[in-house]
Amino acid sequence: MGDGLAHTACAWLRSVCLAIAPLTVAACGGGGGGTGAPVMPGGSAPSSSGALSGVVTDDASPVPSPLAGATVSLFTANTPLAGLAPLASATTAPNGAWSIASGPAPGTYLLQIAPADASHAAQHRSVTLAAGANALGGTQLTMLSATEQQCIALFNQKRVSLGVPVLPVDNAAMIAARAEAQAVSAWGGIGQFVDPTPVVYANANGVGSIASPDADSGGADCAMAAGNFLNPTWNNVLNSLYVVNANARAVWMGFALAIQPLPGFPSNMDYAAAVVIYP
Repeated sequence: MGDGLAHTACAWLRSVCLAIAPLTVAACGGGGGGTGAPVMPGGSAPSSSGALSGVVTDDASPVPSPLAGATVSLFTANTPLAGLAPLASATTAPNGAWSIASGPAPGTYLLQIAPADASHAAQHRSVTLAAGANALGGTQLTMLSATEQQCIALFNQKRVSLGVPVLPVDNAAMIAARAEAQAVSAWGGIGQFVDPTPVVYANANGVGSIASPDADSGGADCAMAAGNFLNPTWNNVLNSLYVVNANARAVWMGFALAIQPLPGFPSNMDYAAAVVIYP
């Protein structure tokens, strides 16, 4: 084909000419800049994990309810979160659905889902994003009982009085604390106690590590249990609970209780706290 025919073809099919290889575009009399993604050193274009989506509900049985107004955030993994801005974020709709138009580059991140109220635990878990769209499925946030909320508030008040910050309530830590309280109640002080907390926490997609098993048996109420967990003056086994629960590096927690009826004390309670260190 002669040069005149080539220029005529380009005039008719300019969009095609702009889409073909740079050498052909130059031969057609063009060579100007295109509109594609910039090429990074080494020849690779910047990548994105694409759109992200999911749904957030509570764990009500048998029918969970959608949670509106929850904040979904992605953070760099294995990094202290204090003061860290999220890489991407979204808010759940009335039906609990959320979406992020374009996520960060493929890789592993910390996903945080914080409820809009104090009656549900937040979730912190690791997610691995692939290139393209990522449907992260459904997330259930644990509903907190009124007594659990009271105990958590008193626990955090005690931490503040000791000069360390309050701890948000974590979904996996709540599940682990409930398992520990139930295990202490079933144990009854006979034989060796096998603490289920670390395994339950990991199985509930918890990240970081449970600082230590810690349970208080026989507290009269939440205030007494919180005081026992954070009592710096006792020089017995409870002192180790203080070291764990007053830890300034702790980032979130769970707190639960279970009834352990005893002769003459039908409403005796076992309390358990699960304090988490991350990263």
